[in-house]
Amino acid sequence: MVATVFYYVDTSLCGGTVAATGAGADHTITSSTCGDVVHIRATAPDGWQVGDATLLYDSLNNFQKTTLTNSGLPFQGDHAAVFSWTFRMGVGGFFRARVAMGINERPSFYETGTFGTSRNGTLNASFPPRPGQIAGNYVEGAWPSRNGTMILSAAVANPPLGVGGATLYVDPGVAMFFPLATTRFGDADFQIQIPDVSALIGPDVYSQFVDAQFQHTNAVFWTFGRS
Repeated sequence: MVATVFYYVDTSLCGGTVAATGAGADHTITSSTCGDVVHIRATAPDGWQVGDATLLYDSLNNFQKTTLTNSGLPFQGDHAAVFSWTFRMGVGGFFRARVAMGINERPSFYETGTFGTSRNGTLNASFPPRPGQIAGNYVEGAWPSRNGTMILSAAVANPPLGVGGATLYVDPGVAMFFPLATTRFGDADFQIQIPDVSALIGPDVYSQFVDAQFQHTNAVFWTFGRS
């Protein structure tokens, strides 16, 4: 069976119009009334479209086939966004789609990046890190239903370290270790509260997920931004 799943989000901020900028799977909406900012990030959608909220909603509910146009940005007005994923499933199959949203995260004040080689799955910085905010990683494409460890380190391992069948790209000597298990979909969310300390602004933190069978993801670094 082939199925297409649509995700629709209507951002009504402060009762006014909004301006949307960015790329389709990763864009920012700013209120013209109160200045609030919403950041939307979809993971690997097959299609997207931004436009007038009423028109987009009606196009999804008119009993006709909807094909998203991968267009609409930049946009100003009564904003809505739609993302779609198409999956092919066999008997007993499943699928998962992901959209992350945050309010007033100031995405221009932080940066993330990946390093190392992925043996199984990927690791994404799913929340922008700022002192006083909850930050985290999102593991996807890993082995399902595995217990493992999320490692947060103040340094990279130079050279990388071989541990069992995994390669550690983060330095375990200056690290914290947190138990984390993947779901039956092979993904996991890790979140941590960053202390509201101004001295944290600027330094990097490095992270990597390793499961109990020594399969590892790529590693991710965060640069803490302004609070």
